[in-house]
Amino acid sequence: MPGKCQFNNVWLHLDKYKTWLEKVEDPSKARCGLCSKIIDISNMGEAALTSHAKGAKHKAVVAVREGSSMTITSFFSSPSTSTSVTPTAGSSQGTIQGTISNVTRQDSLRAEVLWALKVANSHYSFKSCEDVTKLFSAMFPDSQLAGKFACGERKCAYLCTFGLAPYFKQLALKTVATQRSYVLLFDESLNHYLQTKQLDVHVRLWDGPEVKTKYIGSEFLGHSTAKDVVEKLNHFLSELGTRNLIQLSMDGPNVNWKVYDTLQQQVQIDAGKSLVNIGSCGLHILHNAFRNGCKATGWDIEHGLSCLYWLFHDSPARHEDFVTATGCSKTMLKFCKHRWVKNVCVAERGLELWPHVKHYVEMVGRGKLPNPKVKSFEEVKNRCADPLFTVKVGIFISIAREIEPFLTTYQRDQPMLPFLAEDMSKLIKGLMGRFVMDTHLKETSTLKLLHVPYQDRRLHRDASQIHLGFAADSTLKQLKCKKVSEKQIQEIRLDTKTLLMTLLDKLLAKAPVNHTLVRCLQCLDPRRMAKSKDQCVRQLKLVLHSIVEAKHLNNAVCDDVLREFREFCDWAKLQTKFRDFDPKTERVDTLLYETMGTNPSFSRLWDVVKVVLVLSHGQASVERGFSINKELIVENQKELSLVA
Repeated sequence: MPGKCQFNNVWLHLDKYKTWLEKVEDPSKARCGLCSKIIDISNMGEAALTSHAKGAKHKAVVAVREGSSMTITSFFSSPSTSTSVTPTAGSSQGTIQGTISNVTRQDSLRAEVLWALKVANSHYSFKSCEDVTKLFSAMFPDSQLAGKFACGERKCAYLCTFGLAPYFKQLALKTVATQRSYVLLFDESLNHYLQTKQLDVHVRLWDGPEVKTKYIGSEFLGHSTAKDVVEKLNHFLSELGTRNLIQLSMDGPNVNWKVYDTLQQQVQIDAGKSLVNIGSCGLHILHNAFRNGCKATGWDIEHGLSCLYWLFHDSPARHEDFVTATGCSKTMLKFCKHRWVKNVCVAERGLELWPHVKHYVEMVGRGKLPNPKVKSFEEVKNRCADPLFTVKVGIFISIAREIEPFLTTYQRDQPMLPFLAEDMSKLIKGLMGRFVMDTHLKETSTLKLLHVPYQDRRLHRDASQIHLGFAADSTLKQLKCKKVSEKQIQEIRLDTKTLLMTLLDKLLAKAPVNHTLVRCLQCLDPRRMAKSKDQCVRQLKLVLHSIVEAKHLNNAVCDDVLREFREFCDWAKLQTKFRDFDPKTERVDTLLYETMGTNPSFSRLWDVVKVVLVLSHGQASVERGFSINKELIVENQKELSLVA
């Protein structure tokens, strides 16, 4: 009867129970010797034993007893699954596998590994683990596991550095080994705590139905010449191999191009192939082009907004004077000197504070507030004397806002090259349209747009028709009625044209759309496949030429690839999900994997698509890694811990 069932000694002799069942003093309970668990049989009787034997944890322990081992995948497959961690200290090939027969120790090891993962994922310091054993025992006094949990500072560091980090790195390396092609991404940045240059390396490859970018590791340098960088990158390439390396993704300084040339020669010798060149990171090019354009005007907006920040930063007295005099408690934001387009919010805050800043400067001038007597105040005072400063900032904001959506769209890990040419063409056309007459911008072809002679003054609009931005135009009209002359208005409009022309000079000289491969990858845009089959086929032919030339494809299969592509376009034309595809919310790699990659009829085409979709459109992933650095790095942290 329920609630009155008792232990039966016969169970101890049954084959299905005798290897693990133990009798305890309480007749309404039994004990599993493998799991060290007390089983309540008072309600279910023998059925409670059968239920326990079917549990995943019990089965896992039985498997270990029988000599089998478990992988880390099964280790973390479910909350009930248990295994152990055996990191190999001092070896980059450390592994995690089940080898422990003591089930109690097995549970505590699993808890310790999960805690180490939590520490790494939440950016806790190893020092924060110092008294965690006592803490958990106090928090969960009724838990046997909490009492046996032991993962202090040194043990957590050991687990992360010599157990988990090598294991996850090995997972990535194994994935690379199965790929037909992968991309190596690298960038370097000053590590302020270690006082060295940190070289981060990522790989971009297919992982299941998606293209992913994975961190592989970091190297630390003093000097960072091309030779030094190549030497460090070769540490990774010795593990990754160069045979399937298809692209080197990087920023565009000269030292990086020297690295590219050196590795290009190395790949040609080692693998008999060439790296595919689609230029350097388009996001950096755009930021730098905008910066060059702003500097060409001589407005010095950067310095003005920066001084406004430093005037009140770390100065409670000046900030209190400002708040008392104006009633405004908002603070200025810091100007980012290496991501100029990201300063839209900084410029907008500057315009919002400007009336209050002018009032503060006037109060200081009348002697009603203390004179700060710092250089930043003199610079802000000079800007206040410029009646057109707010107009200049408004123009800055207007042009930056036109560029910002492109940067936001392409700061993603997913494949975006099929859409880059069209989106960058729209951006270039929009920037030209601010000062070039519309009749000269009717061409929709990206290649023709790149050759528009925008510097020819005969194509330019009249100065009064140059588009400054709605807010800047409105401010200029208000100032026109006051103390601003026609000459000053004319000058600021011509300065705006100088800004735009300098921006376009820099952008068009280095933009990825200069490369035929980038322009032709539009053939993999699902919308184009469904609407412009003939054009897509022509573009795919040029893509195939590029890949064959780099020796990543045998030209013998190209006819089959084109035939399969024509058939696929005919099929895509009938699919709503191709016609209505939205790159901002959907992934092209996932769509093509589901429709093309799983269909044997398109196997040769899919081999080509897999190669080109892995190509990197920018360095957002690597840059994001440096942002994570700032969140997790602490003083006295060792290089190995940082990498782990």
